[in-house]
Amino acid sequence: MTIEEQAFRAGLNYKKKQLISKSNYQTLLYKLTNIVKKGDKELFLNTLLEYSKERKIPSFFEENDLQEEKVFKAVGYGFIVGLTQN
Repeated sequence: MTIEEQAFRAGLNYKKKQLISKSNYQTLLYKLTNIVKKGDKELFLNTLLEYSKERKIPSFFEENDLQEEKVFKAVGYGFIVGLTQN
């Protein structure tokens, strides 16, 4: 399984567990998309943490080295797409 697929599954799981308040859901998606475009990993994680009900980020982001911008963007977009699935 590729890192992008893992990110997609992390997004699916995050949504299934309803770890994000529904009232903030669209705002979060918009913010995360813009942050990934900029390539700012720290802001991405901080924003996800801010909107999380449990105040924690998915372990997937802690377990993988996402320092390279190209990898971070692929993973970020994969996670966002996972969040948008039903």
